[in-house]
Amino acid sequence: MFLDIVIIAVSLLALAICGWFFLTRRLYNDYDEKHFLVGVLFSSTFAFSANLLQLVLFELLGVLSSRARWINWKIDLYCLLCALIFILPYYHAFSILQSYGIRPMRSAAVAVVAFLSFLYAFYRIGVHFQFESEAPGLAGIFTIAQAVKRVGVIGVVLLAVLSGFGAVNLPYTYLSLFTRHIREEEVQALQERLVQSVETTVMRKKKLLLLQADMQQATAATSTRGLMRRVMDSIGLSSSARRISVVDQ
Repeated sequence: MFLDIVIIAVSLLALAICGWFFLTRRLYNDYDEKHFLVGVLFSSTFAFSANLLQLVLFELLGVLSSRARWINWKIDLYCLLCALIFILPYYHAFSILQSYGIRPMRSAAVAVVAFLSFLYAFYRIGVHFQFESEAPGLAGIFTIAQAVKRVGVIGVVLLAVLSGFGAVNLPYTYLSLFTRHIREEEVQALQERLVQSVETTVMRKKKLLLLQADMQQATAATSTRGLMRRVMDSIGLSSSARRISVVDQ
């Protein structure tokens, strides 16, 4: 059991150090003001969250005893719920008030009011979703099952919002990879091609109009010739009839 405790403590410490380095080396690069307490909260939350995944791997690989894994899971769950429900909301409210230049004592008092409002909204989530609770009233919040259900609802909603934002923002962000600067020579070449295409279209339209005019003239000439032939034929027939009548007389 002592070896299991050492493994759990070392793994949590290693994960916390990894979270601290990730925060200071990656996320803090664009920030001039760095708070030590923010680093502690981030690294501890990162360690407990990653340790849940590590427990799954430990169970698959047979590392630690079943009782040690169960105790470790309980510790992770209680610490994460405490951070998500109590510590982080209050500290977020306090930090936002501090960023507006409000004095620390007044910020702490207003943050308490904001935190109590958050707890009430957190409780009302279970009322609207009709979570069954063994302990009625506000006591239902402080049971692990009810807290996990409410945190799960909030997490699913936030994941849906972030997924929708990512689905729109990612193509917009990476669209610049498919764009390139167009040079003036390329624009002029495209303009010349456009002018050539327009001239070719105009010439073909002129040819089409000329062909239509020739066809109309040919049709008119053919109809005129046919009329003349019919007139001449009628004149020939009348003269022949006269000759026949003269011969008969």
